Amino acid sequence: MGSMSNSQGRIWASVSCCDTDNCTPAIPPGPAVNTTTNGVVCPSCISADSSGCSPTDIVTCIGNEDTCVLERVKITGSNSAAFSTRGCATKSLCNVGSQVIGVSDSAVEFSFACSPGNTLSCTQCMSKTSSSCTGSSITCASGFTCGSIYTQVIIGGVLTPVFIRTCLSPDYCGFMGSLSNSQRRIWASMTCCYTDNCTPTIPPVPAASSTPNGVVCSSCISDGYSGCTSSDTVTCTGDEDTCVLETAKITGPYRNTFFSARGCSTKSLCNLGSQVIPVLDTSLKLDFACTGGTQSVHKVVLTPTIVCLLLLKFFH
Repeated sequence: MGSMSNSQGRIWASVSCCDTDNCTPAIPPGPAVNTTTNGVVCPSCISADSSGCSPTDIVTCIGNEDTCVLERVKITGSNSAAFSTRGCATKSLCNVGSQVIGVSDSAVEFSFACSPGNTLSCTQCMSKTSSSCTGSSITCASGFTCGSIYTQVIIGGVLTPVFIRTCLSPDYCGFMGSLSNSQRRIWASMTCCYTDNCTPTIPPVPAASSTPNGVVCSSCISDGYSGCTSSDTVTCTGDEDTCVLETAKITGPYRNTFFSARGCSTKSLCNLGSQVIPVLDTSLKLDFACTGGTQSVHKVVLTPTIVCLLLLKFFH
């Protein structure tokens, strides 16, 4: 009896036997379902190839699926097929090893290779001149993956790129969004990879639009953490159809920086979860509240687009 799962799905299996000619085994019981996380995080992928698959995601393991597994399957005969998958598994699957089972006129060959779940090591660095950087390797918190953040900041008509590689929550993988007010505009996107010290692809830059969308938001910036107020407004454009209040804090070994702003943003910023990102010797934490039309207020920690703006202030 055992199970395995990844970000695409879950499989439960059990087997029963009898030992006389043409006997009928009892119906195998179904494994119990436990959705409590167990602290193990595993690479996740699936491919139509029995030689293996490269991780494209990670999965948080639950219940007694406390082992990472690579399963390889090859079916030969009248119905031929092959696939490989990675994910979480019970240790009972690891004990199966390699097997060949005859089913009708086909042969099913499968194997399970298991390893303990562990945290990733990722490169950490920052560049304010290009879309690449190199740096030292750090050990990520459990459940995090290796990521790249690419941001373009326009202040006073001057464009500054900021590129960061660090540990990221998988919630951010594939993120793309922007925000703006009357003083500045920021575009940001993120990509991830899922093996030790891997190199994520360079994140694409979100497309800019100057077409007004009918939303008007308050616009202000201050150096405090308690927020900002102003009678100034900004006309929102493109898919920046949400008003935001951002409050930010960056802490490091030598000084702390605080920041608040109001303006327009894409809804993708409001949909992010709560995180703190380590970059070099600093810790980045942001809160913001989003409103727009009849949309309710959302409170989120760490808007990644502002991370780069804070770093520009911190490392000037």
